[in-house]
Amino acid sequence: MACLADSKTLIRAAETLHNARVAARFAAEAAVNDWRATVRQKDELVRGLRQVKYLDLLPAYNGITYYEGPGHLVDGGVEVDGKRIAAEKIIITTGARPAVPAIPGVKTVPYLTSTIARA
Repeated sequence: MACLADSKTLIRAAETLHNARVAARFAAEAAVNDWRATVRQKDELVRGLRQVKYLDLLPAYNGITYYEGPGHLVDGGVEVDGKRIAAEKIIITTGARPAVPAIPGVKTVPYLTSTIARA
């Protein structure tokens, strides 16, 4: 399960690095010493948010059951990991996959997505 914090955390790290490098005209330097540590920090943030926003919160609501896994809507409910679950109301929190925008030439230049940046 991914969330916006996933991409935004990596974007903020890169943005901070970019801003510091642009400030080089003021005799400043910037570098990422450990990109993998930045990605680990982002992953910890996502795990923490998932815990606080779903796992810790949902049991407080009567009649809500949390299921995690690939799923799809079916007539009368939802199917998660092959298990059909009857439900009148369903809350779906989706993960995300990076998409490269349809900008002419973008695929001919180096670019990063949140998935590629994990490497």
